Amino acid sequence: MKNEWIPREWDELCQRLLRRAETQGSASCQQHAKEFSQQPEPASYPELLDRVREAATLAIGWSDAEPYAASESNASSTASKQMKFDPEHGIVDSIDEASAESFPASDPPAY
Repeated sequence: MKNEWIPREWDELCQRLLRRAETQGSASCQQHAKEFSQQPEPASYPELLDRVREAATLAIGWSDAEPYAASESNASSTASKQMKFDPEHGIVDSIDEASAESFPASDPPAY
C-alpha cells in the first residue's frame, strides 16, 4: 500500500526549494533546485527524510556561497525575501512568521 502523504510532502519540499532558489537570485541555484526536483519521488519516509536533508544542505550552501547574488541595488529586496531557519521549527516563511506574531489571539489584554 502506497503512502499518499509522501508524494504531497515531496511536492511541497520541491516547491519550497525552488522558491528559495528564486530568492537567491542565482541561475546556478535555480538550476540545482530544478535538478533536485526532477528526481523520482521518494518511496519511503526514511528516503524522504534523506531528501529533506539534501535540500536543506543545498539551501544552506547557497546562503554561504552567494549571500548577495543580486546586484547591490537589488540586494536589500533579495535579503528581505530570504527565508529564515529556526532550528526548533524548521524553515520559517512569511506565513509562519505572521502566525507566530498573532498567537495567541484569544488572550485577554494585560492590564
